[in-house]
Amino acid sequence: MTDYQKYFLQVHVAVLIFALILLAHGNPLTLTIITYILIIYFLTYIIGFNLVHRTIAHRQFAPTKFGKYLFSFFSLFVMVGDPITLSRVHRYHHMFADTDLDPHTPIKGIMYSFIGWLFDKDKKNIPFSVVRDLLKDSYLVFLLREQKKIIWVTIIFLTVIDLELGLALCICMWINWIKECFSVSIFDHSAFQGKAITMPFWSWLGLGDYHDEHHKNPNRIHKNGPTKLIKIISKNLFLIR
Repeated sequence: MTDYQKYFLQVHVAVLIFALILLAHGNPLTLTIITYILIIYFLTYIIGFNLVHRTIAHRQFAPTKFGKYLFSFFSLFVMVGDPITLSRVHRYHHMFADTDLDPHTPIKGIMYSFIGWLFDKDKKNIPFSVVRDLLKDSYLVFLLREQKKIIWVTIIFLTVIDLELGLALCICMWINWIKECFSVSIFDHSAFQGKAITMPFWSWLGLGDYHDEHHKNPNRIHKNGPTKLIKIISKNLFLIR
């Protein structure tokens, strides 16, 4: 079992069970919960995951120290792992896209790429040499080691403050993860053409580069697509240099 498969059981499944327990004590369709979900989605996926993807996994631009601390923390709640784990899987995917070595290769079918790869008993851990540069960052290494504790302390803390807030976080974590599963299994690849598929609406929904351009040169900010916009916004918020 790979470390990511263990993470799935210890975070994804546990968060689902916790959310179901909270659902038994509340209504998941209140306006308050929906508002919380929209806010959490913006913070965790649009800010957290997106900026970790762009600045840490690909180094398209550089974050400030405060920015890195902030959005690296938010990214933990997308349920794709801490920034080092995310970068390790994602960089390997870019190196071997649409091949057997691609962690969530589409050549074995959409369901395998969507979730089946997490249960592949023959899957091996991706070497840490892929993220050798990131292992020099003490904060990122701290998140790597303590991510599960941080996730659960945050969930429980917010639930104690407001049950609806804790429930909204759990629901949003699953929304984030399912959206990312769709991205890597349906919209990012073409097993037959061997290149990424451009889905402008999907790219703008997550404020990321168009996937064909991103796969051709993942370390570059392309003139088309939303990454240029999020760089400008982030710069104005002092999150990037």
